[in-house]
Amino acid sequence: MSDHAWCERKASGTCLSLLAQHLDFPQLAEPMIRLAREELEHFHLVYNFMKERSFPLLSEPGNAYAKQLHLSIRKGEHQLLDRLIVSALIETRSCERLGLIADILIDEKLKDFYSRLEKSEARHSLEFVEIAESIYGVDTVQKRLSEFLVFESEAIQLQPFQSRIH
Repeated sequence: MSDHAWCERKASGTCLSLLAQHLDFPQLAEPMIRLAREELEHFHLVYNFMKERSFPLLSEPGNAYAKQLHLSIRKGEHQLLDRLIVSALIETRSCERLGLIADILIDEKLKDFYSRLEKSEARHSLEFVEIAESIYGVDTVQKRLSEFLVFESEAIQLQPFQSRIH
């Protein structure tokens, strides 16, 4: 759960970073602020579940999968497109993993919580793609997303098996 908490915190920070570093795209402001707030709320909810169960918040372990994806982000005029796609992929994988966790949980409160987060992460992934498509067009985004799926496959294969959200 500590890994999950940090993933939510990083997602919030990513949204604020996207906004701050791409002020030339004012259409990012509202969605990034809303997503940042929602992700930070998820961090707080996960933290509260941990507190209820006397689980400590461990130090943030870093994320080799995300770091590997970030290596494929281009600089310059395509940087925003690539960052939005990376964010969408990370949210998609979170959605998948949270769903898998929800499926095996016995604790009904946690099961419900992870099921709700799974739906939220799916929505976030779609939002990142829709924002990218509104700026760059559907064809451009889908072409780059296909390329990133190859990069992501390679990044996943480089990762050791771990008990992590990413």
